[in-house]
Amino acid sequence: MREAVGGEEREVLGEPGREAVAVAIGASGSSNASALVPIAPCRLVDTRPAPLTVGSRNTPIGAGQTVTFQVTGTNGECTIPTEATAIASNVTTVNPTAGSYLTVFPADATRPNASNLNWTPSSPPTPNQVTVGLSSTGTAGQIKLYNLTGTIDVIIDIVGYYIPAPSGGTTGPTGATGPQGTTGDRKSTRLN
Repeated sequence: MREAVGGEEREVLGEPGREAVAVAIGASGSSNASALVPIAPCRLVDTRPAPLTVGSRNTPIGAGQTVTFQVTGTNGECTIPTEATAIASNVTTVNPTAGSYLTVFPADATRPNASNLNWTPSSPPTPNQVTVGLSSTGTAGQIKLYNLTGTIDVIIDIVGYYIPAPSGGTTGPTGATGPQGTTGDRKSTRLN
């Protein structure tokens, strides 16, 4: 759908009433542009014991453990389309038993030397915004989480997903002409 905004025409992606913003985000190393589709927050995963459990896992992530979660399709309390290339999420760690960190990454990528959340054994629930690409090879639409030490419960709430942005598009309006410089010999004037 095309709409006029501030005198300019632009492409709007997603469902009526939901505006999608085109951005470049790399899903599994790709640098193709994607468009964010904001959604009402939904819980993909909560590893705490019942009755709090949401999703396929009801135990903490152990030391040195990497776990995989399916994002696309209907999982936990979320339904994410299969064309999603990444998610915008709020990841929260709860009940730490040791100081550690959590890394969230596409399931078909090598775990990066980076962390998304860090905590100590006495930390309260620790949230952080995490945007992560989804796997596109093997089983598509998955993410992995890695915990270094101790055990940790994890909650993942999805607040939006990215879809491939349409290619091409119309050329925007021509900008204003800037100031014209002088030609020829310039003489410097010093002001005191």
